Amino acid sequence: MYPNISAFDKSTEKESLNNIQSNKKFSIVSIRLAVPGFKQEHLTIHENQVVVHLSSTRKTSACPYCGRRTKHVHSYYFRHIQGSESFNMSTVLLVKARRFRCKHCVRTFSESLPGIAPRYGRKTQEVLDRITSVSLKTTSRIASYLLGLQHISCSASTCLRSIDRNLPISHATAIGIDDAAKKKGHTYMSVVVDQHSHQTIALLDCRSGEELDNYLLENQQIQFVTRDGSATYADAISRCLPGAIQISDKFHLIKKMLDMLAEEFSELLRSFWGTKKTYSFPTVQECKTEIMKDFWNLGEQRHREKLQFFIEADNAYREGKTFYQIAQAYNMHTEKVRKLLFKHTRKDYMSDEQKLIFKFIDKLALEFSMGYWKVNQLVKRMDNKLSASAIKRVSQTLRNSIKSQQKEIKEENRNIAKKIKENRISRKIIQRFILTGKPKLEELEKLYQNKRAKQAIELAREFREILNRKSLNPLEGWLERAEDAKSEAIRGFAKYIKSDQKAVKAAIDYSWNNAVLEGTVNKLKAIKRQMYNRANIKLLFAKINGFST
Repeated sequence: MYPNISAFDKSTEKESLNNIQSNKKFSIVSIRLAVPGFKQEHLTIHENQVVVHLSSTRKTSACPYCGRRTKHVHSYYFRHIQGSESFNMSTVLLVKARRFRCKHCVRTFSESLPGIAPRYGRKTQEVLDRITSVSLKTTSRIASYLLGLQHISCSASTCLRSIDRNLPISHATAIGIDDAAKKKGHTYMSVVVDQHSHQTIALLDCRSGEELDNYLLENQQIQFVTRDGSATYADAISRCLPGAIQISDKFHLIKKMLDMLAEEFSELLRSFWGTKKTYSFPTVQECKTEIMKDFWNLGEQRHREKLQFFIEADNAYREGKTFYQIAQAYNMHTEKVRKLLFKHTRKDYMSDEQKLIFKFIDKLALEFSMGYWKVNQLVKRMDNKLSASAIKRVSQTLRNSIKSQQKEIKEENRNIAKKIKENRISRKIIQRFILTGKPKLEELEKLYQNKRAKQAIELAREFREILNRKSLNPLEGWLERAEDAKSEAIRGFAKYIKSDQKAVKAAIDYSWNNAVLEGTVNKLKAIKRQMYNRANIKLLFAKINGFST
């Protein structure tokens, strides 16, 4: 933690300096300070402090009220001016100042100290410039500490006040505009830079709205504006500066194209190792068939045997067999088989539990087909009309089948994910391959074997050449081919280019770009972090212009 440097203790300083007038025991240094309009009486060293005694040689002084000069001295007093260090010690200029009386306006005033300090100033201009310079390049507390090492007493508050926060008047005709985060993801501000001088000329506390519109309306001399692909800035410039030429940034155009292609190619490369499968639940009829298998096996042994015989006999009769053939197959009398099939139904041989479950077989099958196969889920979905044990017994086979199939698919997907992870290719490598065509990995060569990917790569390189003026092909021709491309990413990028076609064509015709904006935003981030993100807009603007690298 840096020590706190308090403000200059004027009362103690004045008392010690006033004692110098009568005390003759201090060492005298034979060095003279040449200040025009002032003479040096003497120079002393007192308590690790160099004190230079000065007095004015001017006979008259101009009245600040009426402007006339006067020579009538009213009184004398001493002014204590802090100077830059001497002999590794602090320096104080003890100036014997005069108070004049103007006989024209009958008022008294103090004479000015030109060449030493500004009016009402307590520090020399050199010290003030040094305070401002150090304060612009670091935080106020650190600036106070560093100035203290130079024997300049200055508090952190004074360091902040020394910074000039007045916004300069700009007459730039070519500007660049970009956004910078005040709080990332929440609030943003706008940075405006002169494209000729590369100086920040405005810092706006918004990314859109009245403040941005007012700035653009007040600067109608602007003829060129560079920006990224932001629709917000494009709309504001079109409304407020209809005659200005908007220039889209080349870097952002290439980056957007590469990002869209890298996403598509990543999916394509992952598909080479297999596509992850998803489990599809069986249909209602398939679920009902599996449930009925367990349903017929419910109840006691005698119920199951009678029910099984009835089902087999009924199925045989439905297939076209006669009563005699069925009786011969089961070694029974023909009349008994006839009475069995015509006077009884399946429900006559079901247990009470089976009769209850049979009412909800269709609904249970529907719930399974919709993906509800856990017993606790089914109990809630059936409104507790069937118990958990009944659902568990009647759907055991179906639930085991679903569980085993899901386990197989999960294991297969895990193996595919493992292969993808082992052979993962970063977006950066894919983007470099798109631009250069030099695959560093064998997997990237597979992209050339895919017609869609090969066409997309060729169109991407052609657009880069057009943008850098290395190709004579017109942008319109490229757009026609890109809109008919098989690649979804290229078609989407072509649609984006068409929506901002004038700015993209201007990027081809002019050499201006947003590179200086990116550097300015990075510098702004460093200053904000240095000040713990507590600086307001005006202070940030002063610091970013004062911090030259």
